Amino acid sequence: MDPMINRSWAFAPLVLSLLPWPATAVTPPPTLACDRDEVFAGERVTVHGSRPHAVQIPADARPGQRLWINREGAWIDFTVVPLAEAAIELEGTRLKTRFTSRNPQAAEFTLAMTWGEGPHAKRLVAVEHPQGVPLPASPSARTPGQTLRLDPRLPRDLACELDPPREAATNTLRIELTRDGLSRRWEHRLRAVRGTVPLMPLPERFTRGLCRRGHAETAEFGETAAVVEPRHVVSGGAPKNALFMHPPYQGGVGYCFALYPDIALPAAPAAAFRAMVGKGDGSDLGDGIVYRVAVVVAQGAETLVGERVVTRHAWLPLAVDLSRWAGRRVALKLIADVGSRDDSTGDWGCWGDMRLETLEPRWRWVLDGTGRAGGSR
Repeated sequence: MDPMINRSWAFAPLVLSLLPWPATAVTPPPTLACDRDEVFAGERVTVHGSRPHAVQIPADARPGQRLWINREGAWIDFTVVPLAEAAIELEGTRLKTRFTSRNPQAAEFTLAMTWGEGPHAKRLVAVEHPQGVPLPASPSARTPGQTLRLDPRLPRDLACELDPPREAATNTLRIELTRDGLSRRWEHRLRAVRGTVPLMPLPERFTRGLCRRGHAETAEFGETAAVVEPRHVVSGGAPKNALFMHPPYQGGVGYCFALYPDIALPAAPAAAFRAMVGKGDGSDLGDGIVYRVAVVVAQGAETLVGERVVTRHAWLPLAVDLSRWAGRRVALKLIADVGSRDDSTGDWGCWGDMRLETLEPRWRWVLDGTGRAGGSR
């Protein structure tokens, strides 16, 4: 190689010019929005991003399910809820229903209630049910569904009459609410059973009193150690919410009582008062406790209608016939007295399961299970 050749270039620094890369705009996904966060199975809602999107909710979506929807690379979620909720209750042959809409606005629904099977099926018409107002008879199956306006989340109570059963049977109650092609259905099995039927609850309030031997009745308990009060009581190992009574034993023995006023007995069917009476566990048996039931009318006349002596730790039935006072207003007086030897030792008296019901057994409908619910488009 020729040594005279200039090689300085071989050691010259290399200079690179960095030119900017062409800029590319990165557009973030839009924020999705909808005026609803709860949806119904089978309905269509509009989701707004950079443009509106129609979103079809699957018809088989289940209440409580969470749905995630992707549009334009962004996500939005919805909770599936039932179109409406329904609760039913039986009161004799009166079927009481409570409907609550989950629709975001007030809306008109079509209500169809069918009772029975095949050619014997009937379409029921439900109406508002103020207490004491007779309900219309059930119409035929040809009656079309009725229009029902429901406000969002505001319960509406309706009722209708069922034909009373006359023998052992089962029947199906079908309820359907529809709106704009959406529906919610309920199905309940009812079973006819024979037994006594509740007529009315006892009044919540009562007045208490006592009477020591040789004295008049009084509402002043003083230092007699008598007790009349609601308590949780165990008798014979069986617990009950009960009315606890201990007759007076300081300053003289006697009886104590609770007076339930202003009971309007029906003219029909004949009524009875029934209860379980017992002796609290852990008490001395003594000579037992005497339980009595008396009917008091407005003029103050008092009629003894039932009595039972309990001498062991157990719940025993006590029933009295009230048919003599059918159609009248009366008071019931429940009494706990010391035993035949006036021994008040361990007289932990208790009244449980107190109720007013039919004197004779009757056929009646009862709900057989909790029923089924479903919806469709």
